[in-house]
Amino acid sequence: MTANQPPPSDHEPGKQQLRGPGIVFLACGIAFLGVGVATGMTVFAMTAPAFIAMGIVYLVRARKRPGDDGQS
Repeated sequence: MTANQPPPSDHEPGKQQLRGPGIVFLACGIAFLGVGVATGMTVFAMTAPAFIAMGIVYLVRARKRPGDDGQS
């Protein structure tokens, strides 16, 4: 092991760290959609799908599948 490499670990903190932002993006997207529909402000309604999509992507990436060692 060189000085530049982190010590090996049994878990992957990168995947678990994606879950929090995923939930936040999804919640913001749903809130933006609600505000846009309720007030008629199209800027919120048009921004909401991007936040919802980003939230879904983060949550899917954070999901750990059995047998997935993170290598492609």
